[in-house]
Amino acid sequence: MKKFIIDRTDNSLLLNCILPVIKTEGEYLTLEYKDFDGSTKTVTVHETDGEFYDESVSLRRKKDLAIRNVFSLMEYNQITLEDLQNYK
Repeated sequence: MKKFIIDRTDNSLLLNCILPVIKTEGEYLTLEYKDFDGSTKTVTVHETDGEFYDESVSLRRKKDLAIRNVFSLMEYNQITLEDLQNYK
């Protein structure tokens, strides 16, 4: 079963969720999830609202997040790339 990671949706609680694809209609995907009350619900998204999940996507997203975190820490602590190159 294909899974899809949602990057854009009106429901902010579903952002970055990995959900199973239960139906494909052209460029639109219907995904299934369990709501807080335990009921099964669906959401329809465009295929450009995220990407299909596999191990390579997971690894790339983890690396991207780590790099963003490093740059955020560098900015917060006023560390430049030159500082890193000169670090011994």
